[in-house]
Amino acid sequence: MAQDTDHGKAAGQALPRIVTVAGLKKSGKTTVAAALIRELRARGRRVGSVKTIHHPLSLDTPGADTRRHAEAGAEFTVALLDDELAYFEPRASRPGLHDAARLFAPGVDWIVWEGMSDPGAGAGHVVCLREMAELEQTLTERRVDRRWIIAISGVAAGQPGAAGAPGGLKVLDATQEAGAAELADLVVRWFGEARP
Repeated sequence: MAQDTDHGKAAGQALPRIVTVAGLKKSGKTTVAAALIRELRARGRRVGSVKTIHHPLSLDTPGADTRRHAEAGAEFTVALLDDELAYFEPRASRPGLHDAARLFAPGVDWIVWEGMSDPGAGAGHVVCLREMAELEQTLTERRVDRRWIIAISGVAAGQPGAAGAPGGLKVLDATQEAGAAELADLVVRWFGEARP
């Protein structure tokens, strides 16, 4: 398959709006990402997700049938399950946004990307923290540019006294319905859309 290298394009199409949910381990990223996906879907948006994983995820155990396809040299393997489809492609290095973008379904408006920041994404970020004191560490380790932060959320947002973050950043608890709705409002406004 041909790989598109143009920034902002995926297989000749403009990239969807990409919001990154970034944070350290156990900071509430998955909870926040799921809440944001639900909120955007409830507003009639078509939403896909990308999950950056920092531990091995294997197609199958070595020697098992599906894994043997990859071991034999297949450029990619598609696994068809009863109610899912999984695509695996061996890579020499960690893939980035443009590697994943060619797999985005046509017509998807939004991508909620849980994991590290990709400078080529043009994304806004929701930063998840275990505690407010971890903001600078999180920005450094997850390569988040402060200028692209939409809001702070995660475990710290649900703690008493978490109403404000350094630099006047908005803090929203996405585990609460009102917090998740306000977070989605901020994300939509960040990308210049009005709420339907």
